Amino acid sequence: MDSLLKRPARIAGTVCLASLLLAGQAVAGQAAAVNIPQMRFAQPGTVNYVEGQAKLDGQAIDQKSVGSAVVGQGQALQTSNGKVEMLLTPGVFLRLGPNSTVKMVSPSLSDTRVQLMQGQAMMEVANFQKENHIQVALGAADTTIKGRGIYEFTTAPALARVYDGKAEVEMDEHARNLEKGDQIALDPANAKLKTQDFDLKKTEASDDLYAWSKLRADYTAQANMSAAETYAGYGAYTPGWYGTGWYWDPYFGQYAFLMADGFLWDPFGFGFFSPGYWYAYAPYMGFGYYGHGYWGRGYYGHGFAGRPGGAITRTSAPGMAIGSGFHATAGGFHSAPAFGGGFHGGGFGGFHGGGFGGRR
Repeated sequence: MDSLLKRPARIAGTVCLASLLLAGQAVAGQAAAVNIPQMRFAQPGTVNYVEGQAKLDGQAIDQKSVGSAVVGQGQALQTSNGKVEMLLTPGVFLRLGPNSTVKMVSPSLSDTRVQLMQGQAMMEVANFQKENHIQVALGAADTTIKGRGIYEFTTAPALARVYDGKAEVEMDEHARNLEKGDQIALDPANAKLKTQDFDLKKTEASDDLYAWSKLRADYTAQANMSAAETYAGYGAYTPGWYGTGWYWDPYFGQYAFLMADGFLWDPFGFGFFSPGYWYAYAPYMGFGYYGHGYWGRGYYGHGFAGRPGGAITRTSAPGMAIGSGFHATAGGFHSAPAFGGGFHGGGFGGFHGGGFGGRR
């Protein structure tokens, strides 16, 4: 009798186990159908965008080289009639204007140094950690980046300019701190490193590389949204997920910057999201929960979930009061949306230490 009573329970358990296995196979099949993710990783020096004519150590490169071309130590990236974007540490972009050359001095994550040999370069620092040491050499001067911001360097005339952020310039045993709105001539005639103010709005409006960099920042933020959604659907179990870093996004054909946790506004005002943050809060921004698929999303047309183009900015997130600041932690970033608590570094991109599944 006892065995007869246990038999239905054993049968039910077998059916339940079979259902779970089938469900797991279905999820795996869905992941394969979506074709995610591609195991491609970027390192400092990776070329992320090419427009027009460019060369890597004398060899011509184009948009097909994106993601595979890497400027190694001692090598030079050069433009003629074109522009190019190179990745440095995660969240840091170096963009060259026409007729410009930059040399990779050190591609280390903890010691990242480049030398502007000719032309014009702009650096966008969306993510900065205390362990970073990012430096730009120009002539006899070395400029060390001290935080998030937008920085510009030119060789004719030789100068450094800070649109936003903080930097320190050293030349001939003299040093000077730069802040937002400062520029400094980097030539022997300015041996005492005197700074000057410049008109931010006027310069932003007239500087072609600034305008191009802002447009690229928009596209890289859209690539972040695409990559964040890719990883949000499968969480920490997604093959290739390792926390804050550069992740290849096949829909935009470039690397995207992802944080392990939370979100941030880049210096141009575009939003960057971690997979966990995107999974939990995308519905509040009008993008729907993960699971609606990629079909009809219009990635190449830069439209997301039925919304017309562009990345999310401080003012474009519908019904969302995202804080303007960010806080770096061991796991990434946190901030406090109006409808929920903050997100804290909790290891593998989780919310308040709770993985992808939990909200505070």
